[in-house]
Amino acid sequence: MLAAIPFPSVSPEIFSIDIGSFTFALRWYAMAYIVGIIIGWRMAVAFVRRPQLWRGERDGRPPRAVAERARRCLRRRRRGLRRSLR
Repeated sequence: MLAAIPFPSVSPEIFSIDIGSFTFALRWYAMAYIVGIIIGWRMAVAFVRRPQLWRGERDGRPPRAVAERARRCLRRRRRGLRRSLR
Protein backbone atom coordinates (compact mmCIF):
# COMPACT_ATOMS: atom_id res chain seq x y z
CA MET A 1 0.00 0.00 0.00
CA LEU A 2 1.32 3.39 -1.02
CA ALA A 3 0.85 6.11 1.58
CA ALA A 4 0.20 9.41 -0.13
CA ILE A 5 -1.62 12.63 0.47
CA PRO A 6 -4.73 12.72 -1.71
CA PHE A 7 -4.74 15.58 -4.20
CA PRO A 8 -7.87 17.74 -3.94
CA SER A 9 -9.99 18.12 -7.03
CA VAL A 10 -9.59 21.82 -7.82
CA SER A 11 -11.03 23.32 -10.96
CA PRO A 12 -8.41 24.85 -13.29
CA GLU A 13 -10.68 27.87 -13.77
CA ILE A 14 -11.00 30.70 -11.27
CA PHE A 15 -14.19 31.87 -12.97
CA SER A 16 -15.86 31.79 -16.36
CA ILE A 17 -18.25 34.19 -18.05
CA ASP A 18 -20.53 33.28 -20.94
CA ILE A 19 -20.76 36.04 -23.52
CA GLY A 20 -23.17 34.88 -26.17
CA SER A 21 -21.61 31.82 -27.77
CA PHE A 22 -18.16 32.65 -26.34
CA THR A 23 -16.97 31.57 -22.89
CA PHE A 24 -14.25 33.61 -21.20
CA ALA A 25 -12.47 31.64 -18.48
CA LEU A 26 -9.67 32.91 -16.27
CA ARG A 27 -7.41 30.02 -15.26
CA TRP A 28 -5.02 29.76 -12.33
CA TYR A 29 -1.87 29.62 -14.46
CA ALA A 30 -2.95 32.75 -16.38
CA MET A 31 -3.39 34.54 -13.07
CA ALA A 32 0.12 33.42 -12.08
CA TYR A 33 1.54 34.95 -15.29
CA ILE A 34 -0.32 38.22 -14.72
CA VAL A 35 0.80 38.51 -11.09
CA GLY A 36 4.40 37.59 -12.03
CA ILE A 37 4.57 40.26 -14.72
CA ILE A 38 3.20 42.92 -12.38
CA ILE A 39 5.58 41.99 -9.55
CA GLY A 40 8.57 41.92 -11.91
CA TRP A 41 7.62 45.28 -13.34
CA ARG A 42 7.31 46.87 -9.88
CA MET A 43 10.64 45.35 -8.80
CA ALA A 44 12.38 46.76 -11.87
CA VAL A 45 10.99 50.23 -11.12
CA ALA A 46 12.14 49.94 -7.49
CA PHE A 47 15.65 48.89 -8.61
CA VAL A 48 15.95 51.84 -11.00
CA ARG A 49 14.98 54.24 -8.21
CA ARG A 50 17.70 52.99 -5.81
CA PRO A 51 20.96 54.86 -6.45
CA GLN A 52 22.91 52.43 -4.19
CA LEU A 53 22.57 49.76 -6.90
CA TRP A 54 24.38 51.84 -9.53
CA ARG A 55 28.15 52.26 -9.34
CA GLY A 56 29.32 55.76 -10.04
CA GLU A 57 26.64 57.13 -12.30
CA ARG A 58 23.01 56.38 -12.20
CA ASP A 59 21.49 54.37 -15.04
CA GLY A 60 19.96 57.49 -16.53
CA ARG A 61 16.58 55.93 -17.15
CA PRO A 62 13.59 57.24 -15.26
CA PRO A 63 11.11 54.70 -13.81
CA ARG A 64 8.69 55.68 -16.59
CA ALA A 65 11.15 54.23 -19.13
CA VAL A 66 10.99 50.87 -17.33
CA ALA A 67 7.21 50.89 -17.63
CA GLU A 68 7.40 51.73 -21.33
CA ARG A 69 9.92 48.94 -21.94
CA ALA A 70 7.63 46.43 -20.22
CA ARG A 71 4.69 47.55 -22.36
CA ARG A 72 6.75 47.19 -25.55
CA CYS A 73 7.83 43.66 -24.56
CA LEU A 74 4.23 42.66 -23.89
CA ARG A 75 3.07 44.10 -27.22
CA ARG A 76 5.79 42.20 -29.10
CA ARG A 77 4.84 39.00 -27.31
CA ARG A 78 1.21 39.49 -28.25
CA ARG A 79 2.14 40.09 -31.91
CA GLY A 80 4.28 36.96 -31.95
CA LEU A 81 1.41 34.94 -30.52
CA ARG A 82 -0.94 36.23 -33.23
CA ARG A 83 1.55 35.24 -35.95
CA SER A 84 1.93 31.75 -34.55
CA LEU A 85 -1.84 31.20 -34.55
CA ARG A 86 -2.17 31.93 -38.30
